[in-house]
Amino acid sequence: MARRAADPQYAAVKEAEEQAARAAELLRQAASDPLNSVQDDGSIIKPDGTIIYLDGSIRSADGTVTQPDGTTKQLDGSVTKPDGTTEQPDGTIVHPDGSKVLANGAVINADGSHDPNSPLPVGEDAPKTEEEKQAELEAEKAAEKAAEAEKQAKKDAKRGAKAAALGLPPPVKFDENGQPMMIDANGQLIPIDASGKPIPPAPVVVVEDEDDSDSDSDSDDDSDDDSDDDDSDSDESDDSDSDEEEDDGEEDEDKDSDEEEEEEEEEKKGETKEIADLDAANEQAKKTYESEEEKVKDELEQEKLTLQNLHKRSVGEI
Repeated sequence: MARRAADPQYAAVKEAEEQAARAAELLRQAASDPLNSVQDDGSIIKPDGTIIYLDGSIRSADGTVTQPDGTTKQLDGSVTKPDGTTEQPDGTIVHPDGSKVLANGAVINADGSHDPNSPLPVGEDAPKTEEEKQAELEAEKAAEKAAEAEKQAKKDAKRGAKAAALGLPPPVKFDENGQPMMIDANGQLIPIDASGKPIPPAPVVVVEDEDDSDSDSDSDDDSDDDSDDDDSDSDESDDSDSDEEEDDGEEDEDKDSDEEEEEEEEEKKGETKEIADLDAANEQAKKTYESEEEKVKDELEQEKLTLQNLHKRSVGEI
């Protein structure tokens, strides 16, 4: 009997019989549930979409197939053994401890290091240069900084909105350069001066590029020089055309200059109005705060007088 148990073929047959018995029991239990649907081929479909086949394998609703021995096959083609080892479609074998063996035989330890006794890894698992490692580290730091900035911006927005809802002056914070910034109701940071007033943005100076006009003038001069070789009638015609082009160019420049000046004026008006609105909001918030403060003082004074009167009555002075 011991010899039969040690025989691999006998063990395989025994395991197959046990799996068949487990599959039969699983099908029997599933068929006894009135909510399940038994198909013509003997398979059973559960309400959640799970399918139980005659051999005992189970296909879940997401497409994962589990064999009777516990082996699981995912939709991407990877297969996980009962011991936790996963075989990926590219030939990589991943062990439960996190170590893996690549298709070319390279061994990657659980800590990510390469086993020097195995071939060099290729592709994504290839060793990174110092420059690549530094770039990854900087990218991680930048991502962390961006996440922290986003988190702080949300906090500032809540503080600004709360102060505006309560009618209080906008809260103030300092940026990384020590510049005081006012937080408005929308969470926007507005630089302020020592008196608490918003600092208007620097005006935008538009510098006109005169290279184009110079090149046009040079082109006209060359055209005039070439036309000197023609007859006098042609010279007069060319000079007239050149004068008209110069006049048109000057008119276009004047028109562009006027449009730029109008745009600057509009920007200045918008900035002035924005500053005036902010000043008015600050002044209103200040008045509201002072009014509330006076109200609280009056209430405290009234309570004080009441307590004094009660004390006098208790000692018989009144």
